[in-house]
Amino acid sequence: MDGELDETNREAVSAHVSRCAECAAVARGLRAYRERMGCLRTAPAALPPQFRTDLSAALDRVDRGREATKPGRHASQSLPLGRRAAVALVLLLLTPLMWATVSALRPGPRILLAALPVKPTTTAAGTNGFLATDDVDRAATWVGERLGAATTPVNLTLLGATCVGAAADRGLRRGTFFYRTAAGQPLALHVLLVRNPQLPGLPTVRFEGAPFRIAQASGTAPNGAVWQAEGRTFVALGRVPVPELLRYAREMDRHCRERR
Repeated sequence: MDGELDETNREAVSAHVSRCAECAAVARGLRAYRERMGCLRTAPAALPPQFRTDLSAALDRVDRGREATKPGRHASQSLPLGRRAAVALVLLLLTPLMWATVSALRPGPRILLAALPVKPTTTAAGTNGFLATDDVDRAATWVGERLGAATTPVNLTLLGATCVGAAADRGLRRGTFFYRTAAGQPLALHVLLVRNPQLPGLPTVRFEGAPFRIAQASGTAPNGAVWQAEGRTFVALGRVPVPELLRYAREMDRHCRERR
């Protein structure tokens, strides 16, 4: 994961992890940790101006309380100014880090798969419109401009699926790419700019070494495959059997990881 192995050793490790359940669990844990820590790169650069004033006032209250509990001690014997400044500096440096860590670990929004469209409709466009196109590069550029975040072109022609359009909803931080399989079935890839979504009750399966959470629907509802990468959540929906949907999801995942 750190890219420090040469190709031969990397292939050997990958082969071992694919056979060893214990090492595979360790690898999943490390990947999850890296994803959670990824947001530290975007920790706030500055604290609110009032924070420093409030911190100084709080330290003064601590000093006064200490004096009140120790009669006869002169005020000049309170915490030295240099030590107070050191405490303040440590808090100023650590507060953004603690804030970012809590944000990374906090559960994200609840995602209702049943509310996500699987094909273009009048309600699928959200607040930023719908683009009808069979050009995946154009679709990715269009969605990225509306979300204010780069998105990756996902070409599924090797699996017989063609792009039919894209939608974007900046308010929900969601971009959607619509496809049609070789058999004419609708297929959708939703890219949600959120981490740690709440997806209760979805079992995890592994397909070609990659973990996916599966939502197996009944009746005419689409099946779903959910995974995370680079601080984003991806949802593949299609009215196709789960094994076939996993093939599409794995190809989608490869494109998203290769181009970002």
